[in-house]
Amino acid sequence: MRKFFMILENLTTVILILYTGEAYGQLVPFEDFRCGSGSLSTSISYTSSYFCDQIQLNQCCMYHDLCYAACTLPQMECDNQFCECLSTIISNPFCMSIVYPSHCNFVRLFGNLFICPMMG
Repeated sequence: MRKFFMILENLTTVILILYTGEAYGQLVPFEDFRCGSGSLSTSISYTSSYFCDQIQLNQCCMYHDLCYAACTLPQMECDNQFCECLSTIISNPFCMSIVYPSHCNFVRLFGNLFICPMMG
């Protein structure tokens, strides 16, 4: 029962933060959002980061795309730079503990499908 109340308290805190607008970051218009490799992953990224600072997230994604397209650094280096960029974004606990790490993990797992073919 104690666990239930702890979960309920945490959920209430998250709802309160979201409701009061404390958790809102700066939003990017969807058509200018550059995170994701296609319409599905872009939509998921955009939706999951709604309460985050999308401007800074979008900048990290654009730099990451440029790193992949340049074909000069290995995937691991591009991904490490991306994850480092994400870690510098000051945001709410939801974004810092769930959204940004999931973006980082996604590129590390699936980035080889999108990096310059000779670098993969």
